[in-house]
Amino acid sequence: MPLASPIGSGLGVVNPYYIREIKSRLEVPVIVDAGVGTASDACVTMEQGVDGVLMNTAIAAADDPVAMAAAMR
Repeated sequence: MPLASPIGSGLGVVNPYYIREIKSRLEVPVIVDAGVGTASDACVTMEQGVDGVLMNTAIAAADDPVAMAAAMR
């Protein structure tokens, strides 16, 4: 399973422990790339100490992709 939740699911961070644990063990940038479906999901993900969040389906499939992208900033 990808870092947050299954790709394209928009389920958010299923288990933040995984993200914190991976981040604590690696010395390379960690980017969450799956399951982040809302701006609040992106915030929760960043609070786990990751270096970035890749937003794809949440923006591409949104009714208003421009507004969704702005919300993710």
